[in-house]
Amino acid sequence: MDFTFGGKYRLEEEIAVGGCGQVFLGVHTIAGKEVAIKLEPAIAKHGPLKQESKIYKTLMGGTGVPWVMWSGRQGDYNVMVIDLLGPSLEDLFKMCNRHFSPKTVLLLADQLISRIEFIHTHGLVHRDVKPANVLTQLVQPTTSSSIPYQSCTISHFVTSNYVSILEACSHPVQRRPPFTHTTRQHERYT
Repeated sequence: MDFTFGGKYRLEEEIAVGGCGQVFLGVHTIAGKEVAIKLEPAIAKHGPLKQESKIYKTLMGGTGVPWVMWSGRQGDYNVMVIDLLGPSLEDLFKMCNRHFSPKTVLLLADQLISRIEFIHTHGLVHRDVKPANVLTQLVQPTTSSSIPYQSCTISHFVTSNYVSILEACSHPVQRRPPFTHTTRQHERYT
């Protein structure tokens, strides 16, 4: 397997494995920016990763939606290169000894409601909303720039603003797909 995708995204190390495939840390070979590279075997014509890519492209530009830098088929794999996000809300909860302050809960609820409303305005419904499927990225309040995950401490997580994304397929596939769409939107995704 060629370990460079889209001509400029090099595969580094595995981050996670799920029913939808594998997620790797990747690097843009020119800019040096770290990215997430999602791979699934290209055995199905309309695999979950292709659907996820279409959904992200529809939602791109919305707060908390990862940018799709490249997606397509390469060799025996469907590939999607997106922004590298931080830990899941479930991971943060564990890191905080399974306790969030009331203020943190309210801030998270406000942002999650906003993200879900945004998804709904595009005729989509997320059918698997849970802490493990909400990935976070910390943003420096003064500059609006991302804080690298490796340099974060627990205090960053409790006091910083969260940029959340409802991850569509980072865990084993369930009977129902995590996203669905209205009849009006059906033609766009088939």
